Amino acid sequence: MNAHKSLRFPTQMSWLVLIIFLSGAGVFAQQRDPKPQDATKAILAAFDKYEVVGMGAAHGFKELDDYILSLIRNPAFPEKVNTIVVECGNCLYQDTLDRYIAGEDVPLAKMELVWRNTTQIMCSLSGFYEQLFPLVRQINQKLPLQKRLRVVAANLPIDWSKVQSQDDYVAIRNNLGSTITTVIMTEVLAKKRKALLLFGEGHLAHKGLNVNVAEYEQTYPGVTFTIWTHHGFGPDNALDVHNDKLEARMKSWPIPSLVPIKGTWLADLDLAYFAEFVTRSMAGIEIADAFDAYLYLGSRDTLSREHIPDDILNDKSYIEELNKRAWPFRPVDVASVRRRDLNPRLYAPTPESRTPDARMPFAKFVGVYTSESDAIEIAIDIHHDKLFARMPKSTKAIALTPVTDNRFRLEELSGATFLDFEVVNLKVNGATLDQGEGRPKVKLRWNP
Repeated sequence: MNAHKSLRFPTQMSWLVLIIFLSGAGVFAQQRDPKPQDATKAILAAFDKYEVVGMGAAHGFKELDDYILSLIRNPAFPEKVNTIVVECGNCLYQDTLDRYIAGEDVPLAKMELVWRNTTQIMCSLSGFYEQLFPLVRQINQKLPLQKRLRVVAANLPIDWSKVQSQDDYVAIRNNLGSTITTVIMTEVLAKKRKALLLFGEGHLAHKGLNVNVAEYEQTYPGVTFTIWTHHGFGPDNALDVHNDKLEARMKSWPIPSLVPIKGTWLADLDLAYFAEFVTRSMAGIEIADAFDAYLYLGSRDTLSREHIPDDILNDKSYIEELNKRAWPFRPVDVASVRRRDLNPRLYAPTPESRTPDARMPFAKFVGVYTSESDAIEIAIDIHHDKLFARMPKSTKAIALTPVTDNRFRLEELSGATFLDFEVVNLKVNGATLDQGEGRPKVKLRWNP
């Protein structure tokens, strides 16, 4: 949360304002700073307690994919893990994948089908698996047979030669979740193996969207450790204006480091600070409910996008094949991709990303509001798509109920107390604390 100055109460402050600072529902508890650990040591140590560790991969985040490759290269990795399960792998080709990883002579053109023929175009365009599979094959050649790693493909067995329409694709794609869950249960948990899951993070949540981990945890509870990777706060929504202040709290964290989420200030933040789409789809779920740990690979402005490799973009026949497939994605425009890749940054905020919309109408009000004398300071934050007010050194928060678009009542107070936000051209300039008749109104300036 935002850092606050020391609170000073002037003698003329009303008792009602004192109540605002000291009462309310226990929502935004001031929680401790997490203690960063060396990421690789912490992840490998997690396998001593858990059967499965899940983390994101191959979604265009270069530092994350590079880190995963370095983790797998660590000599201690085969001592802790014997299976890697990938989202970008068509299980129709599991035999081909097994033979390649075991070191057999498998033609590259046949091996590429594993990740190029999935239900996801991101897999078809990713250069990550061009590195991952040869790396695991190379590592296995140096390991005794009983220590060798297995790679398991968890994407459903789609045969693109039989997909004639988008309806065909959707019908097949609807089975993706159950396929992932079944593969993990049969190829990892039932066989009592230790696995690293490499998926889009939505699949890994203990609760929420695409909850494959949550699904198999009904049968295998408590066996999975899930990791969310930092890529900035408020991605693609208006809360990104708070990114720099929040990242200032991470300035001393080593790179790479892993921290727990539960019981720390990270758990204090609404899901919209981590992934805007997750908040809409997982209303009522906390980040600490969904993920156990937070991987830090650097501040948002230092993170870079993984470019689509030239060997893919220069392969005209392959691009034509992708564009003929009946999936509901835009065709691959090579020229547009190359223009986009001129910007190396993972996150490039747009004016639209900072503009409140119908999905998050209250985001613009989030910030710290301070009186001219600095005697009053009120922090407004968003939680489960509702606004709450919190004061320095207070462990409690007060719910704000909208009366009009810009006027909110502070609940659970004796008497009618309101915050009137001053909004000009969708931008918040400040607020007025209205304590009702006979009490002075207090002007507050806004600091995002």
